[in-house]
Amino acid sequence: MSTHGSIRCTICQSSDVKEKLNLPAGKKIMLCRNCKNAFTSPKPVLPDYSAEDFQAGTGVLDKLTFLEELPEEIRTSYAVQLAMIEQKIPKGASILEIGGGEGIFLKLVKDRGYDVELVEPSVSASKRAATRGLHVKNNYIENVTFDKKFSLVFLSHVLEHIEDPLSAIDRIKKLLKPQGCFLLTQTNFNGFMPRLLQSKWYAWVPDQHFSHFSLAGLKYMARRSSLNVLDYKYSRLVHGKSVYHDAMKYIPILQDQIHIMLQMN
Repeated sequence: MSTHGSIRCTICQSSDVKEKLNLPAGKKIMLCRNCKNAFTSPKPVLPDYSAEDFQAGTGVLDKLTFLEELPEEIRTSYAVQLAMIEQKIPKGASILEIGGGEGIFLKLVKDRGYDVELVEPSVSASKRAATRGLHVKNNYIENVTFDKKFSLVFLSHVLEHIEDPLSAIDRIKKLLKPQGCFLLTQTNFNGFMPRLLQSKWYAWVPDQHFSHFSLAGLKYMARRSSLNVLDYKYSRLVHGKSVYHDAMKYIPILQDQIHIMLQMN
């Protein structure tokens, strides 16, 4: 059992945890033996995401980013997600993305014949998403109401920003039609690059990420939330040119991003 006193997993609340990594500024990554996920200790204090803009970064806030401008890894990730959606969700179905930034991926989904909506807290990103012709609600998901249910809700790198992701999933389930699906895209801390880079892996983001995920951990969360695992795929985060990163293209199980399709029982 844990020797870390009152520290508990932010996902399953288990105290059966151990230290995985020391990060700068007194932050630690703790591994949970119970749910097989990890979490940041101490917990981060989140910024106001309405004023953030991840896709624009420090760039021009009213300039759209186009698919061909994105790194190969992101374009491949989008292709994986699109294929998973088209395999499981019929054309014309209602789809909601939560935290989709300026809507680059959701526009691709719309163009494939789906009825899409976006909830995005960032003011500037929401404006650019609307420019793409997307139906956008500029708010946090907990503050938004809908007049319909969805066949699919998907979240890409959103759950790690939520202190209690299991409760968030249970709330979002209420937005789904019977047999509705979740598509989650999350980092995989069991991938080769995080093992190689250790504390230098950029995806820890300890000042904003409560949780960090593994495939076993995501399957645990599915069971806890009464969701069935329909499919999962791996892809790579962006790391720049290196022989190690390039080799991971051919070894999916060692890649550091997971896409997992879940369905309500």
